[in-house]
Amino acid sequence: MSESPEPSTEPGQLHGRVEDRTFRAMALPALPPTTQVEWADLATVVQVDRVRTVKGATTVERQYFVSNLPPVAATMAHAVRTHWGVENQLHWCLDVGLDEDACRVRDRNSAANFATIKRFVLAMLKRETSVKRGLAAKRRLAGWDNAYLMKVLSCGTPEI
Repeated sequence: MSESPEPSTEPGQLHGRVEDRTFRAMALPALPPTTQVEWADLATVVQVDRVRTVKGATTVERQYFVSNLPPVAATMAHAVRTHWGVENQLHWCLDVGLDEDACRVRDRNSAANFATIKRFVLAMLKRETSVKRGLAAKRRLAGWDNAYLMKVLSCGTPEI
């Protein structure tokens, strides 16, 4: 078993919370043939223990992950932290900036199409930097001001 503690950064940099994480990575023995089809190349199980203190209240959380990477705790720690980077940089922006959670589209094809369009919109709004506002404000401004909408739509395209 490979074990690696990842201490949190300074408490002031975490908005008043202190979090200590311990990552444990363990190689899995050969799996039965029935599971190998479902879990191709499964090699490692990872246990993450988090001890978090916010305003004097301490909580303990344990999560498990599976991976096809070698059982090196430092590598697994990086993979888990990178996963949360995607969550914070993409999903949170879609939820807050584009109000994706309130979308009532339920048809599978329509939902996939709307999700694709929203990711394009998110990319264009992030790329347009002349207005220093949040994503929701930029989206509203593009709805109100056709000149700004054209700026957003033309971001990243060469001028003719």
